[in-house]
Amino acid sequence: MNSGVVIGFDAIVIFSLFFGLLVLCTAILSPRVHRSPFWYGLLVPFFVYDIIFMLGMGYQNEVGPPMEFCAFQAILLYSVPGW
Repeated sequence: MNSGVVIGFDAIVIFSLFFGLLVLCTAILSPRVHRSPFWYGLLVPFFVYDIIFMLGMGYQNEVGPPMEFCAFQAILLYSVPGW
């Protein structure tokens, strides 16, 4: 796979987690921002997806990850509730 595509995907995942945490911290720490519990619940799958994809960052080469890791990552990925 093209290393530019892999680096781009990794950058998007890292930025997504960073900015998602920034939005979450703003909502939690600001006394003027009030969000419903449902809104916080919508953020949880974003963070879980980012963490799942970050687990595989060390295996993005021609050899690929071990089959057990692929199965574990697939179980995590498909067990997250959707929107």
